[in-house]
Amino acid sequence: LVRLHVLPITEPLLPMYEAIINAIQSIEESKKVDGKIHVIIERANMLNFDEQWESDIENIIIKDNGIGFTDKNFESFNTYATESKIEKGCKGVGRIMWLKAFNNVNITSVYQKNDKKYMRSFKFDSEKEVFDQNNIEVEMNTPFETVISLNKMSNKYKKNNCPKKLETIAREILNHCFAYYVFNKAPEIIISDESETISLSEIYNKHIKKDVVTKELIIKNIKFIII
Repeated sequence: LVRLHVLPITEPLLPMYEAIINAIQSIEESKKVDGKIHVIIERANMLNFDEQWESDIENIIIKDNGIGFTDKNFESFNTYATESKIEKGCKGVGRIMWLKAFNNVNITSVYQKNDKKYMRSFKFDSEKEVFDQNNIEVEMNTPFETVISLNKMSNKYKKNNCPKKLETIAREILNHCFAYYVFNKAPEIIISDESETISLSEIYNKHIKKDVVTKELIIKNIKFIII
């Protein structure tokens, strides 16, 4: 399935965006008002003689406190081109994009089923697809947390058009999730590496929000909102 799809060399971070949108939707589904997403950039172990210069991205970890990989969501993950989120504009192939730019993916997720909590874990790659599955019951006080680790970014993507500076990556995420911020539907999203942490809402509120204008109009009884 991975070979059937193309990830443009100019879009090396698209897999990360897909994972972040999934995390936002998971938080929406949980109906939490304190939704949080933490994006962690792990860099290649390269000598850095200038602290202003960042080394290549090696792994990207996305953590969220949404509803998690419930049975329904796990089944959806296992279904190619699923239509479970089609009303949100999702094509059901985002996870395939992960493997275009990264060697493999590790996932752990705490979710609730009836009156019990479980931790589901599995791995995902282009050869075995979903494997090393595990699903165990955990204590009810275990926090909801889903961790998606996109591992070993391909040289093809990290050496060409992939931004390295954390602020640049943060602004790219903000651009991709822009509508969520305009309509005040974005959870708290922070991004960090080994040296700094950036809040996306701070960037939006400080540099962008004041210049955003929305306008409603109706065409043939359909309401449109222009940003």
